[in-house]
Amino acid sequence: MMIGGFYSGVNEKTEETLIEAAIYNQGSCRRTARRLKIATDAGTRQEKNLDPYGVGYALERAVYLLQELADAKVTSETSDYFPNPPKQTEIEFDENENNSFMICNMVGKVVNDGNINQKTQVDVSSLAKGMYFIRIKNQTKKFVVVR
Repeated sequence: MMIGGFYSGVNEKTEETLIEAAIYNQGSCRRTARRLKIATDAGTRQEKNLDPYGVGYALERAVYLLQELADAKVTSETSDYFPNPPKQTEIEFDENENNSFMICNMVGKVVNDGNINQKTQVDVSSLAKGMYFIRIKNQTKKFVVVR
C-alpha cells in the first residue's frame, strides 16, 4: 500500500488513478491548521510561499515519471483551472553594464547563454515548454515558457 486507506490506496493491482496537483491560499491553510490543531506534511508545504506556476509542471513531471517508470498510459487530457494567476515578474538590468546571462533547465543543464542589456530581449523561442532559471551576475530568477 502506498497512499490512502485500505480500499482507496494504490498498490500493484491498481489499474486507474486520478492525479491532482493544486495550490491553496497559504494564509487560509495556516489559519485553518492552527484552529483545528492539525499538522500534516501537505499542510506545511501549503503554508509556504509556493510558486503557483510550478504546479502544472509538477503534474506533468509526475505523469511523465509514471509513464517512464510504471508503464502508465494517459487516458484523458489535463484539466486546468487558474482563476487569478499572479503577474510574472520582470528582471531589471543595469543598462550601462554588459550583463552576461545563463539559462538552465530544471536539472541545471545550461540551455542558452549570452549577454543582455536593458534594450535587449532574450530569445526563448527555441526552448521547450517548461520551467527554467536565468542567472544574471549573481542573481537567479525563475521563469516559465508557455506555448
